[in-house]
Amino acid sequence: MKKQLLLFITLFTFSLGYSQCPTADVDGEVVLASQLDIDEFKTGGMYENCTTITGKLVIGHKNFTENLDIVDLSPLSGITSITGGLDLRSNHALTSISSLSSLTSVGPSLSFYWNPKLVDLDGLQGITSITGLLYMQYNGFVSLNGLDNLTSIGGFLGIYENASLTSFSGLNSLATVGDYFYVQKNSNAALTDFTGFNGLTSVGTSFTIESNNNITSLNGFDLLNSIGTTFNITTNAELTSLNGIESLTHISTNGGTSGFQINANPKLTDISGMINVDHTDISTLTIRNNTLLSTCAISNVCAYMDAGGNRIISGNATGCANATEIQAACTLLSVSDYLLKEAISIYPNPVLNQLNISVKTEINIERLELYSIDGRLIKSQQYELQSMDLSNVSTGIYFLKISSDKGQINARIVKQ
Repeated sequence: MKKQLLLFITLFTFSLGYSQCPTADVDGEVVLASQLDIDEFKTGGMYENCTTITGKLVIGHKNFTENLDIVDLSPLSGITSITGGLDLRSNHALTSISSLSSLTSVGPSLSFYWNPKLVDLDGLQGITSITGLLYMQYNGFVSLNGLDNLTSIGGFLGIYENASLTSFSGLNSLATVGDYFYVQKNSNAALTDFTGFNGLTSVGTSFTIESNNNITSLNGFDLLNSIGTTFNITTNAELTSLNGIESLTHISTNGGTSGFQINANPKLTDISGMINVDHTDISTLTIRNNTLLSTCAISNVCAYMDAGGNRIISGNATGCANATEIQAACTLLSVSDYLLKEAISIYPNPVLNQLNISVKTEINIERLELYSIDGRLIKSQQYELQSMDLSNVSTGIYFLKISSDKGQINARIVKQ
């Protein structure tokens, strides 16, 4: 009887030893630095029954040095959750993470640094939210496919220096970023806009697009409506316009100081995409060293200038070279855009069926044109009816172009 009891205890202890997960080190990290480490999760391995990693899971060397050993993550296919974050570091032979398809939670962070053969993120479709940061730098990503079901990032989003990245596709479901939004130095020739961020509605603090050498417009931010503190567009060599941010209305949702910064974009000629930003949200307006930019006298910029807002204006082309030139251009407008907006009422908005357009002063509206978010003409008509029937128009965001004898304005329309 004693022998049987001893055998049972021995087998039970052995079984426990092979069902547990590895213990985190003093830094709170479980480091898998070799293929042998990962193979311990195979059938028959020490951690074959492990499903939840407590702590941060690091795949690669702890000190970020090049790792050529790790090629197969299939032994990790049973992992369903990680409490402290997932970090892939400097895995130079790893081509796929599709074996992580059982993973549904990564805790506060998801980070990819210097994984040059990893072309996408297929395998992470089970991740719907990240409470902290999503960070990607020096990877071989062509797209971000695999993050298709990610809807929210509680902290910081950083996408840096991924030279093979041709598209942001894969982030289409992302609606909110709770902290900073940085997209910087992603300079593949095929990466020309921000298609893939079409579901993004808000950023909690600052929004920065910097040194992405082939971006020509901001198209892709169709639904971006609010930014917490600062909007910053800097040193994007091929950027010609701010088209794509027409839905942006607020940049001070945190209630503190906020800035609107457009700096050193050498081919930028058109900033009218910022037309709907509430000028009262801006603490400091900075437009500097955009050497081809000659027109800055748009409605909200004029209103901001008229209100005496803080401004840093220099190094742009004649017409926008300094604050005096912008103010002069604003006063030369026969009827400024912002006065037109005061004179024309558009309601209801959002609209279900009939959109009404009325004028408060002697302005003759000549034509109404409705455009989709990607610039397609949806409907065009004369103004006689003083309304536009949208009952057969699909739900979504549109722009109404109103042409009058005093100029034209564009209004953002939400069709329900």
